[in-house]
Amino acid sequence: MENEFERIALELFTVHGFRKVSVEEISDKAGVTVRTFYRYFSSKEDVLTLFPRRLNRFVHDALQAQPKDLGPFEALSSSLVQLAASIDLDELRRWTAALNAEPRPISEMRQGIVDLERNIAPLLQKRLRKTQAAAMYVSLVMSAAQASMVAAAKNWYENGGEFVTSVREALDTYGKGLT
Repeated sequence: MENEFERIALELFTVHGFRKVSVEEISDKAGVTVRTFYRYFSSKEDVLTLFPRRLNRFVHDALQAQPKDLGPFEALSSSLVQLAASIDLDELRRWTAALNAEPRPISEMRQGIVDLERNIAPLLQKRLRKTQAAAMYVSLVMSAAQASMVAAAKNWYENGGEFVTSVREALDTYGKGLT
């Protein structure tokens, strides 16, 4: 049922904008009561966290499977390319369209980033010697990866092309130091 709510909400957000869509409208279109919606979500914002959570789980699992001799950036980059190759592009397009229909800061989206950092940072730190700068390096790797994925997704959404290629190009550019 969560996936059905997500599909319907994204469709409505894309057409009408996030602020103009109510929980009642989402529930009506799903053919359920508002009470049923609230069994799954505490707010309509929560619907937007499902997709990033699925992506976070994928990256976490892919990162754990990376060879131990890869550095943090290389391991995370490889995991993100795997994600890009496996992602449902129609779902990514719907989610991106819904967010672009009415761009505004959403605290739940920021929470998804915090959750990813909380889950991924320890896996990256295991790949480094313990030094004073290790935590800062992991933060930089996480920021670079996040910026690469956002830039690649935006480029793909606005200009088309191959999503995996966009992700690889963005990560390669960061990996080379933007020179």
